[in-house]
Amino acid sequence: MLLTVVVPAYNVANYIQKTLLSLINQRSIPIEIIVVDDGSTDDTSVIATKLFEKKGFKSGRVIRQPNAGVAAARNRGLAEAKGTYVYFLDADDHVDPNFSNEVGLSITRSPKADVLCWAFDTVDENGKRIKSYEGSYPIFSRDLTGMDTLREILINKCMWIWTGSAAYRRSFLEKNGLQYSRGCTNGEDQEFTFKALAHAKQVVFLAKVLSYYVQRRGSITNSFNVKKFDAVDAMLRTGEYLENLNKPVLDEVSEVLLNEKVLMTYIGNYMSCLRHLRQEGHSAVSANKFLKDIINEEYPELVMTLNRKLRKRTGSMMLDVTKLLFTISPTLCGLLYGLRDKLRLVN
Repeated sequence: MLLTVVVPAYNVANYIQKTLLSLINQRSIPIEIIVVDDGSTDDTSVIATKLFEKKGFKSGRVIRQPNAGVAAARNRGLAEAKGTYVYFLDADDHVDPNFSNEVGLSITRSPKADVLCWAFDTVDENGKRIKSYEGSYPIFSRDLTGMDTLREILINKCMWIWTGSAAYRRSFLEKNGLQYSRGCTNGEDQEFTFKALAHAKQVVFLAKVLSYYVQRRGSITNSFNVKKFDAVDAMLRTGEYLENLNKPVLDEVSEVLLNEKVLMTYIGNYMSCLRHLRQEGHSAVSANKFLKDIINEEYPELVMTLNRKLRKRTGSMMLDVTKLLFTISPTLCGLLYGLRDKLRLVN
């Protein structure tokens, strides 16, 4: 088996058929599909099982487990995988019709690549494009080391890898003991990607859109959920992980993760939660108080760490200005950044 696709699934009966059909209809390379039903209470497992049977797809199977979170579901799929490469695709996203052909050609050309990655577009539930990869980053095929890729993502900011836009050589993951952080519900994907890149000798980027990230209403990204702040902990863990590898070439990257990335992830998620609370009818004052109280309750140690980082100068004027604005008034900071985003869309 050349490629195993791991699909973690929780109560996605309305979405999983489209996701699985986009994979089942691939014909260029042998694909194994493992759906890990993470304690769904709807018909997710039934729909997946019946679809495999209806399509005669013998390399598809459904594994059911008690609810343990997306990280545990992906880890279970990885443990069960038989493919040379492993690809993680969430159960509401989908791949391009040309996906397997391009991935297969890339594996043939670069059989020792540790990571294969490609461009992706963000779309709504109806398939309408919200954001194109090419609109944000330069797009051209290239081979890189994992360390070069981290620099491109975090320092040069001219590249991005999303969970559904990368496949990993399974033996490479096993050799380096790479898994998703169990219990983390947000940011675990970036943590896994960045840790993998820190070990990767060869990364191949394909200059084609081969997958689609679906933004659906009610997801953790598009709703109020304090678990968004798991992503801040994830970035702290990743920065410390890279530091402990004792590779001087990673010093600048770990510094960016532990400061800029951690702070911007925290501020961005804070403003996102404020916005959703305001939409639910909270005043600016009550939204701020409610959010601060719940963060202090859920993440007491994280709050102390972030308060120290907010007071410390970073050397980046943009980051220091953002921190100052946020410290003075998170609401004002959110309004200004919302205005900036609107102006970008107009331009």
